[in-house]
Amino acid sequence: MTIVTGAHKTMGSYWIMDDGLERAFCNAYRARNKIGSGVSKLRMLRIVFAVAVACCAPLLAQDPLADATRGAEQFAKKSAASQKRMVKEVLETVEAVGGDSFDAIRAIVLAGEVRKDAAVKAGKPKKPKKRAPKSGSSSWEMPATVFYIYGRRSIEKAGGSASKKRALARRAAVELTLLGMMPETDRALAELERALDNDHAADQFAAFLETWRNGDESFYEALDRTAGTEDSVFFYDVMLGDFVGAFAAGKDPASREVKKGLSASHDALHDAFLSYRQYRAFREALALSLVLPPDIPLPKRLQRYEDKAAGNSLREQAVMMLALANYDPLAVVKRVRDTADPLSQPLWAKRHDPYPAWSKLFQAAVPEILKHASSTDEFLKQALEKRMSDARKMRKVAGLVGLGQA
Repeated sequence: MTIVTGAHKTMGSYWIMDDGLERAFCNAYRARNKIGSGVSKLRMLRIVFAVAVACCAPLLAQDPLADATRGAEQFAKKSAASQKRMVKEVLETVEAVGGDSFDAIRAIVLAGEVRKDAAVKAGKPKKPKKRAPKSGSSSWEMPATVFYIYGRRSIEKAGGSASKKRALARRAAVELTLLGMMPETDRALAELERALDNDHAADQFAAFLETWRNGDESFYEALDRTAGTEDSVFFYDVMLGDFVGAFAAGKDPASREVKKGLSASHDALHDAFLSYRQYRAFREALALSLVLPPDIPLPKRLQRYEDKAAGNSLREQAVMMLALANYDPLAVVKRVRDTADPLSQPLWAKRHDPYPAWSKLFQAAVPEILKHASSTDEFLKQALEKRMSDARKMRKVAGLVGLGQA
């Protein structure tokens, strides 16, 4: 950032420059970030101050996730009129913040708004008489007003009445900003997942797991949530029969093997789920890694992708790939799509492993990484600092309009 020097006097945390110098600064800042003149002079100065501080100040929050949750809860207690005013100020202020990563998110969201998807009819829900145990503790998930639905290849709004949807939209915008992301990042995330879900061989099975419900959650969510725990979900006979009818109705050897009995059907469905889970969870973790600030963890169900068994974790490698792509998440996604290994057919025939293709893609990028830093660790450090700088900007925006304050 270029700092304009000149006569000034302090006013709280901000500077008031001479009128001519102040106008020149504001006009230059607007032009640089390609925005209109709808942002007031005082707000523009506050934005300039916030961005300058965010670029150089260390992050003070000890637990940004808890701080954002607490701030969102405080916001939810305010009147609807106050909420609308604060969200309006957030959106206006965010519009004035420029930068490669912010522009990339804006472009992804805009492309999603322009695209016209054909409506996809959801299958009739199927519910077994029993349910899997509920989770003992709630796990953090990124705030969202829209979700990508696997199996239908559609981006759909969260349910509820019109008033609940409006309240959710206000709270999600606020909580995302408090977390250090742009208010529309949930929409960008859904677009990234949609782009990553490139193997149509998974669609029918994904729809099958989406149609079968465990209370309010899909069977995929129930299986994923309880995998590896003592509460692991078991398959019901009626569900196994549905699986066999949908995926093993033929007379080929693989289908005949599945139809040998309940045990064979169970094993095939279990193996198909594990294979599909590898495919889907990898994509969910990658998409989140491309948008979340470094100090916000992946949801518990995906935290295995932050493990460093050997070298860098998937999340760290994703951040480095993002930096190489000038912080455009969609550019990374396109490279993954072009190099990903296909799912086996049938799904239960062979366990899917997305890592070989990803590792090959990352290793091919290492020479380019070493042009910018002495080592991958040094490059990762630079990329993380850039991502944290962006997060601080958004958190400063939240503070400017009074979010996170009692």
